[in-house]
Amino acid sequence: MNYTISEITSNKDNLGKEVTINGWVNNLRLLGKIGFIELRDVSGKIQVIVKDQELMEKAKKLTEESCAGCKGILQHKKDDPTKYELALSNLEIHSIAKSLPFTNRVIDELKPNEDTTQKYRYLYLRTERAQKNMLVRSRITKIMRDYLYDLGFNEFETPILGKSTPEGARDYLVPSRVHKGSFYALPQSPQLYKQLLMVAGMQRYFQIAKCFRDEDLRADRQPEFTQLDIEMSFINEEDLFELIEGLLKTIWKEVKGVDIKTPFMRMDYMDAITKYGSDKPDLRFGMEFNDSGNQIYFEADKNESVLEYLKSQRSVYFEEKGNKVKVFVEKPEKEFDYKPYNTLGTARLEVASRLGLNKGEDKFLWVHNFPMFEYSEEEKRFSATHHPFTKPVNIDEKEMYKIKSYAYDVVLNGMELGGGSIRINNMEMQKQVFKMLGLTEESARSKFGFFLDAFEAGIPPHGGIALGLDRLVMLIAGENSIREVIAFPKSKNAEGLMEGSPSDVSKDQLIELGLKLGKSK
Repeated sequence: MNYTISEITSNKDNLGKEVTINGWVNNLRLLGKIGFIELRDVSGKIQVIVKDQELMEKAKKLTEESCAGCKGILQHKKDDPTKYELALSNLEIHSIAKSLPFTNRVIDELKPNEDTTQKYRYLYLRTERAQKNMLVRSRITKIMRDYLYDLGFNEFETPILGKSTPEGARDYLVPSRVHKGSFYALPQSPQLYKQLLMVAGMQRYFQIAKCFRDEDLRADRQPEFTQLDIEMSFINEEDLFELIEGLLKTIWKEVKGVDIKTPFMRMDYMDAITKYGSDKPDLRFGMEFNDSGNQIYFEADKNESVLEYLKSQRSVYFEEKGNKVKVFVEKPEKEFDYKPYNTLGTARLEVASRLGLNKGEDKFLWVHNFPMFEYSEEEKRFSATHHPFTKPVNIDEKEMYKIKSYAYDVVLNGMELGGGSIRINNMEMQKQVFKMLGLTEESARSKFGFFLDAFEAGIPPHGGIALGLDRLVMLIAGENSIREVIAFPKSKNAEGLMEGSPSDVSKDQLIELGLKLGKSK
């Protein structure tokens, strides 16, 4: 078996013995009668000393990032007895690296742009930063699995090729060769499948699930992403909260060595909006909103940067009061117009950033009692805030704006880690929700017929949640983009720059699928 550098050096029995270490050349210093090769693998680095002249000549063929095997005596470093080095007795050159755009040793100097690190992803993944992130991700997924298995959960896979259903974002569609003119959809989430597993009596399900959404990208969004998907039967919100708090507490303790406080704070959706202007408020600082009757405002310390920002804004107003500043917007006339709150919430975050307040101890939070429906001024209609299978709290309320739901998000430092809900398990209630959304019985049957049939099979009370794995790893790793914690991410333009995807396909492939491309505008 091939052992890593850390495995070899952590075994004291290897000291003074001949061992073989394989890896990549991180640095080379071949100086006359003595030379040094710094060898690196995923577990660390070791210095290899070259004294034999024949080996020296052979080592001169190496370049940074060449792959080599070094055999020699493992010994303590003379200037640091806590570290090890290898006295080289045999060198095997596995392959020579040539004409590289960057190397691990100089990447911080060169600062290659993201397009370059995406195109040469296999090379970027050799860097210490990237490998650290990948190992953290691997460790977190193992912790998740161990935690859930210990609590009696079972891991089940759900289909990648399924039926296109309206879930809020555009589907990625896959044409069928066998059924020409028909399409599969890649899952935006395993939502319906995991609920059907509850109908099937599986009771406690989880999956590290791949999900796909054809939407515009940003730092914390990718066309394909990974989530920890969970569903349980015979539970309520408190059961779910306790489960996730325990999981996150375990992850933070094992990965960061930090004890987080549980239970997490709970906050009603309306309080989050009216106090912080966000359904995922950052609680690492105060600056809560006040209501003066015709204005909503918050107060903060001021500095030059804060004033510079406020002067550039047309959507918020401000007044200076000594070393403080009052930032405000006009109170909305309509009861459920949240836009002014959101505008002030954006200003709150920017002011806090310019004051250096958005740091410190991690602040976890549950936001719950979300509105069941949200209204689109653009489309002039209501849609489900989460999805139409979320259980409403007060379904008989005549005004749709006032209907709340058993939906919840877990939030960390102003970012949503995940969300879920208790589900509807009553056919009449489900029909009522569909009707409120303007779905006829025929339309609902066309979109969700296979799922609605399950309501006649004895559907248990159930609920679940999905945690964004990419975002969770990003936060723990201290990165600003989920692309840094995904092995092979897409670029900002949803392209795979390394392999060149998406790409054209041959005319024969299109004919076989019964497809014909239209002219692009």
